[in-house]
Amino acid sequence: NLGDLTWEKEIALFCPTNKLGRADVYFVTGHGMDLSSSPPTAALEPQVAIMQNGPTKGGDADVIHTVTAYPGLQGFWRSHDTTRYPELNGDPDTIANRDGEPDQGHGIAIDVSPEGQITVTNTRNGFSRTYRAREAR
Repeated sequence: NLGDLTWEKEIALFCPTNKLGRADVYFVTGHGMDLSSSPPTAALEPQVAIMQNGPTKGGDADVIHTVTAYPGLQGFWRSHDTTRYPELNGDPDTIANRDGEPDQGHGIAIDVSPEGQITVTNTRNGFSRTYRAREAR
């Protein structure tokens, strides 16, 4: 979880070499605003990305394109639909709060087992998907 790092801080972590290594789960920086989540974050090679965006805060088109282009990404989960770019919202089962519905404060829950199973659940609809941590394979 890199919090609200901006591009220049991210670039310092990933260029010219990745100083952090790989991550199985990546919390998209800066709520998915285009001042964060720069293309070099792909060096994390996440299997799962979680974007903690609001309906109008974050979820910028450039960031969505960057994250969806990560090689090996198996799941992209979001706190809210992005009302500015509805065509980029992706699978509705992986979005906790849908546009056009009152925000009920649903979230994306993550459970990691000692065996390396990563289960991500949308608390709005109970939809979940399980991934396997790389080191557990």
